[in-house]
Amino acid sequence: MSDITESGANVANNDTLTTHATNNLFGLAMPFDFYSMGYALMVATGGIMGYVKAQSIPSLAAGLTFGALIGAGSVLEATHDNYWLTFASSGVLGAIMGKRFLASHKFMPAGLITILSLGMVIRYGIRTYQLTTNRHHSIK
Repeated sequence: MSDITESGANVANNDTLTTHATNNLFGLAMPFDFYSMGYALMVATGGIMGYVKAQSIPSLAAGLTFGALIGAGSVLEATHDNYWLTFASSGVLGAIMGKRFLASHKFMPAGLITILSLGMVIRYGIRTYQLTTNRHHSIK
């Protein structure tokens, strides 16, 4: 027997996550959120590519750091229904890369990461809004 949390995740009676809307693969619960993990892998890969192409250590450090933060947030989101690390990391990375995109007008990599980050911020903004409105409606 399981219960549904406010975010739509099913939690078994022993309080372990058994499934979540975005960490289900062919009916099997996965230990991470697919969208967030894909985003994390793209960010980390971009940092590695920046290092390989231009020997840019700052690109490598930023890509691996943000990729690790977003990846850890993906696991937290799926296992503990806590998306705040991914939300915050996406916002900060989006702001940094957005500033770089506006200065350089180059789509790769700054424009792409800005768009992906904005998409993740919108995703988590909608989730926060839905959770907030659900709480207010359930109190009345």
